[in-house]
Amino acid sequence: MADITIRPATPEDAHLTAALMYSSGPKAFDYVFANQQPEGSLDFLHWMFMQDKGMFSYRNHWVAEVDGKVLGLIGSFTKSTIDKGMLATSLGTIRYLGLIQGLKALAKGMRFEYQLVKPPKKDCLYIAHVGVTPESRGLGLGSKMIAHVESLAREQGIGKLSLDVSVINPRAQQLYERLSFKVLGEQQSYTPDLDNHRYMEYLLS
Repeated sequence: MADITIRPATPEDAHLTAALMYSSGPKAFDYVFANQQPEGSLDFLHWMFMQDKGMFSYRNHWVAEVDGKVLGLIGSFTKSTIDKGMLATSLGTIRYLGLIQGLKALAKGMRFEYQLVKPPKKDCLYIAHVGVTPESRGLGLGSKMIAHVESLAREQGIGKLSLDVSVINPRAQQLYERLSFKVLGEQQSYTPDLDNHRYMEYLLS
């Protein structure tokens, strides 16, 4: 196995992490943030990642490095993190996209977050934005990053990990199942532009 290092993300990682974050849910990001521009979602995520607050901020993310090169990204959130970051995310979206397009994006994003994927429960550390570069698949980055988040949960006295995975991403679901996550339900999409999502939890022993 490669020598993998997990470290907190920094604003300087944005040029690498935007594509990794985008790869974790391209259809969802395009549906909410693309604003009819081919590179709209990537540009938005790049800008938001560098901000000090919000759901997409570097402060909520960790990167996986091999030989000093960033090859993976993972985010983790508590219910409190989500609640506190919502205002910053909303203001950042409006600032970046403008008032009208920003409000439209927020309406889409809120529906996605509360109808298709569920907000974190109080007793869960929620995993999101998991991405690795195509050439690094098979190196164990995903397992290593999730193990890191598990250690964070234990340090905080949180008893479960949780996440949502698209039904068209069986490779990711298989990884999570190997790491003891269980599917607890499936949310049906309300639009053909988005996929059904399965909710998974891992009860820490």
